[in-house]
Amino acid sequence: MTGAASRRKGHDFEREFCRWVREEFGIAFGRNLKQYGTAQEGDTDPIAGFLPECKNCKARTPSALRGYYLQACEQAKKAGLIPLLLYKIPRQGWRAVMPSSAFRNAPEPWRCDYAFTNDIAPAELKRILTKALQ
Repeated sequence: MTGAASRRKGHDFEREFCRWVREEFGIAFGRNLKQYGTAQEGDTDPIAGFLPECKNCKARTPSALRGYYLQACEQAKKAGLIPLLLYKIPRQGWRAVMPSSAFRNAPEPWRCDYAFTNDIAPAELKRILTKALQ
């Protein structure tokens, strides 16, 4: 896959996630177009204290997800938000990775360590974001 095709697939997933947020929550939500001129800005608008980072993956490998999560953590720290990694695998749909403390709604600060995360389905993410948006 060429670089342009890879970027297009990534942009398509960002748009898909933004559409999901708008449909599920009825809020204005879009892509962060500043991300192309500035590094470490996040792919979309923040939501409920989370900074989403969208990745279109070929496979779900722990090493790849660990690297993507580290990038999401760096961006979230810079913005003062909680990292939310969203990844999509062709023909398998998408999932989200978030710090375990955010998943449990625990008061302790989140860790930038993939070992302390939860990998969740969109239905569970909807439940968490619905609660956080109230």
